[in-house]
Formats: sequence, structure tokens, C-alpha cells
Amino acid sequence: MSENTGNRPPGRGDKRRPAGAARGRRTVRRAPRPRSTYRTSVYRLRVDLDQESLEAVLNHRYLSGNDFTTVTTEVAGAPALLIHGHVPQPVADWCPVVTGLTGDAMTVSHSSAGCVLVVAVDDQVYALTYGTIGRFMLDAERIDPGFGIAFAIRAIEPEQVRRVTRRVLASTGRVERSLVPGGQHIRRYAIEGFGEIVGQLSGHLTNAQLTVVRGSTRPVSIAGAESLQIAVSTDPAGLIDDLREISRVCARESPAPDLEFIAQIRPMRPGDSTARLDELLDGLLGADGHPDLGLAVPATQIDYEASALSYVVKLPYRAVHTSDLDLDTILENTRKRPAGRRLETLKIGSIGLCADPDGRELLAPAVAAHRWITAEVSSARSEWSIAKAAGTRSALSISPSSAPRSSRS
Repeated sequence: MSENTGNRPPGRGDKRRPAGAARGRRTVRRAPRPRSTYRTSVYRLRVDLDQESLEAVLNHRYLSGNDFTTVTTEVAGAPALLIHGHVPQPVADWCPVVTGLTGDAMTVSHSSAGCVLVVAVDDQVYALTYGTIGRFMLDAERIDPGFGIAFAIRAIEPEQVRRVTRRVLASTGRVERSLVPGGQHIRRYAIEGFGEIVGQLSGHLTNAQLTVVRGSTRPVSIAGAESLQIAVSTDPAGLIDDLREISRVCARESPAPDLEFIAQIRPMRPGDSTARLDELLDGLLGADGHPDLGLAVPATQIDYEASALSYVVKLPYRAVHTSDLDLDTILENTRKRPAGRRLETLKIGSIGLCADPDGRELLAPAVAAHRWITAEVSSARSEWSIAKAAGTRSALSISPSSAPRSSRS
């Protein structure tokens, strides 16, 4: 054989492939198959459809400051509202820094895009958010704070829990996050049933009626907190079926026995007890150096806290941004207020986490300032833990010593 044909398979002889010719199986590209599901943040919203329209769930203050598009539409016959758009940033916040270091002028712009799809399914209203700003378009007060965790404890395998976020009921505001990539039984996380609030749960989905499970032979993970992180159908009728199944699970199925303890910490209904807690907290907000008053991160902000470069604190007649948030930053304002008005001041104000050091680019929607406060008080009859930051839900639990222990938000 010649040098040129020595590596050719038998039978090829000295034939050469014409220039430019290629193997068909390597060059023919198949059209990409459309996704049957797409991982989405799903929120359940509190709205009375008999009295209000779908627009009641929107953050109108945020929307009015941006040029977004609003479309009244439907999804497989279900009434829907679609809002989408982008927020341009003419100059990235790090451009002046690099210009100062190098002397080379630079201007790099970017844009944050997002969308929210609000859908009325039977007697429930859901919102699906997309992009970095979709969640900003919703009114935080309309979001059902217990929805995601309520579905998770009814729909995941207790033996395959991957991630748990929990808050200790104390004035320290301590939050613990545990991750086991391969999953493990919920009992191995050693959660104290009456001393901790589980704010987020992630694990393998068991419900075979959902599109994402029917279309996969591998385990499917979801995460439940305030929202539900789940892959839902991209087909209109399929999406409505998925949302109906989610509604059915929350309304009719009981939590898995090994996860039922998470549901035992229930929201407190407004009444004499909550009014008394508000009164006690208002008093603490006027005290100097109270040891039972602390700072904590609201559950909706935990995922973003590690990335924050600054905090924006907006209270009546004052707005500041700071690289480090401490309790005194909040109490400086409340101590100047008369009794009975201090907690109200924090409810009016807000605190947000920012991606830039100048406090201009929020990582997540700002949260009412009182959600960042946690406290413990004792009386002759009971011991209370007033954890305003324990998420956006109130809770009541009984400690092992049978002393009432309450967490409010």
C-alpha cells in the first residue's frame, strides 16, 4: 500500500472523497424539539375574583415607573393577564471604577428583562414569573406566603429531601441551610419540630399526574417556599391541567406523615393575641440596647443575601444605602417615634438587597422593614418569640415545656 492509503479500510482502494464532501449523518441537523415543560416560579395569589380583577395583584407602583407592555389574554380559555418588558441600564455600575483604574473610558450598558403571566384557574389565581424582573411585577402583599411549602410537604418523597432552609425561633434570627445533593430522609436533618420554622424544602416529586413527571424517566426535583419552583407544561391546555393538579393536591391531600410536623406551625389569625404582640414589639422598638431584639433576613430574601453588595433602607423621611445592615440603622428611626407609632413606621418603610454598592439595582423586591425584625419577650404567663422576619407568614408552636412560643410576621 502507498503511504496515502495505508490507513484506509479494506476495499477503499485509492479512492478519495471529493473535496467539500462530508458524511451526511454528521452534517444533517434535526430541528430542535420544542420543550414540553419549562422550570418556572409559580405563585398563588390572594384575590377575590368576584370583587376584583386580575390587575389587583400587580405592583402598580413598579409598573408605572417602567415602560412595560400589558396584554389581556387567555390560556386555553382561562382568563389571563400578561405583562412583559425590560429595564435598561445605560452604564454598568463598575464602568467608572475600571475607567478610574486604567484611564480608559468605557461605557457598557445592559438590560434586565422579565415577564409575569397571571392566570385564573377555577377559583384560584396563579402567577408565573420569568426573567430577572418578573417577580417585581407582583404586589408582595397579594402573594400567598405558605403556598410553595404547602405543596412540597404533600408532593415530595420524605426519603429524598435535597435542601432545607429553616429559621430558629429566637431573637438571634439564625437561619440554617442544609444541602444534600443526593437527597436524604427528612429525619436526618434533625429539625426541631417546635423550635424551628422550615421556610424552604426541596426534593423529588412523587405526583405522577404532572406533565414533568409523565415525560421523564428520571427523578424530578421541585422547591417549595413562598413560590413553587417546578417545571410546568408549555402547552396551554397542559399548563392549566398542571395548575389544577397543584390546586387539588393543596386542597385535598394530606402532608406526608414524615413531613406533617412542618405544617404544625400555623399562621396566627389577627386578634387579641396578635394585637398584644404588636404592642410588645412597639415597646421594644423604642428601647435602647434591648438584648431580646434582633435583626434577621426575611425568608424571601435569603437566596439573595449572599450576593448583596448594599442595602437600601427606606423609612419615613429618610432613605439611606449601606454596605452593612445592622439593627441600629433601623432603630435610629423608631426610637424617635412616639409609642404606638414605631411598628407602623417600619410597616410603611422597606429594606431591599442590591446588586451594586450604590443601592440602585435591587436583587429582589424590597420587603417591609418590620419583616427584618425578630424579638423575644417574656411575661408572667408565657414566653413569646415575635419573629417578624420568619418569612411572610405568622406562626404558632408549643415548646416542649408547654410554654406558648409564637412567631409572627
